[in-house]
Amino acid sequence: MISDLDFYNRLETEGFGLPTGALGSTEIDYTGQYTSSNSTALASLKLSKPSRLWWIDSIQFTATQRLKCRLRIVDQTGYSYNGLSYNFTYPTQNQSVIIGPNPITIPVKRYIGYGSSILLQQYGVNTAPKLGGILDTPMDGVQFALTGTITGWDLTNDLNLGAAKTILGWGDSVTYGQGCSTNDGPYLVRLRDWYRNNGTDVRLVNMAYPGMTSYDLQLVQSQGLWQTKSPDLIIYTMGVNDIQSDGAGFSSQRQTWFSNAVASAIAYKKRNYPNAIMIVCGMTPIFKAIGSVQSDAALCRNLAASAVSTVADPKVFFCDLGSAFVNTDSSNYGDPGSTAKHPNEQGNLAIFNILSSFITTNNISI
Repeated sequence: MISDLDFYNRLETEGFGLPTGALGSTEIDYTGQYTSSNSTALASLKLSKPSRLWWIDSIQFTATQRLKCRLRIVDQTGYSYNGLSYNFTYPTQNQSVIIGPNPITIPVKRYIGYGSSILLQQYGVNTAPKLGGILDTPMDGVQFALTGTITGWDLTNDLNLGAAKTILGWGDSVTYGQGCSTNDGPYLVRLRDWYRNNGTDVRLVNMAYPGMTSYDLQLVQSQGLWQTKSPDLIIYTMGVNDIQSDGAGFSSQRQTWFSNAVASAIAYKKRNYPNAIMIVCGMTPIFKAIGSVQSDAALCRNLAASAVSTVADPKVFFCDLGSAFVNTDSSNYGDPGSTAKHPNEQGNLAIFNILSSFITTNNISI
């Protein structure tokens, strides 16, 4: 049985802090007033990204007025466990809690998967009971503010901890799977399942993260972070944010940074995971990429290929994903528009087809 120390070490090395913003804010900030309803929603959070799994450690709440509330956690999905997808769920958690000016921390200690939700409801029309069981005066209409923070980790939805082999993903939002709406949509999930269907007991640890550039990953690795269990296959896919992260374009300085960062990732692999196979991928197409963006994307792919060629390591390969699908076809993207870059299920299937064909052609086994 895994110890608490080993469990939290795994969370620290294979997970990210829970995301905010477009990925699903875990910071709660609510202003409202008492009502006569017994189920007024004060805060609601749903894990909206497929193929991800959140470990919720605890939730801390503070309110300007004393509130009697109900914390409700509903699990809508199963998990990938022991090499197969199971649809087991935790029972719905209902917990009464009194929140006030002094912070209260509620232990949760559970996973939630894609589509699962955390809901905080006002419970009862009165304010919370005072010490001694004496009720406060009803305060319908009185304003209050509520804040909260959810503490935990964002992980790959794969709990097959005893797998014989491990695939490790390094990349940005494309590899994270941000354009997909199903658990089996992202190309790394498809790759893992392809290996499984061909008889390999393999687990996926996807350490790609939205907004990452090649330099960001280099910085993380230089600090000794994200050192997961020794992988057997590493998929490295960077470039989308490198060429257009702030509108500055792929300047000569950025080109140098990118080349150095790819070389650094390869060196990191050789130093820490010498027996692993690494496939450096040329970046995926950007929707309607024309002019400098199109040429910058091509240059980015060439620089990645050059870094692989320079190292001349039989365990390091280059696979170009630039022709995975037609970049002018919006049906390949989960966010169609003039700057769309996140492939949907169709786009991810095309990426997987290129990658799996490359692995087969080059006789890459793990």
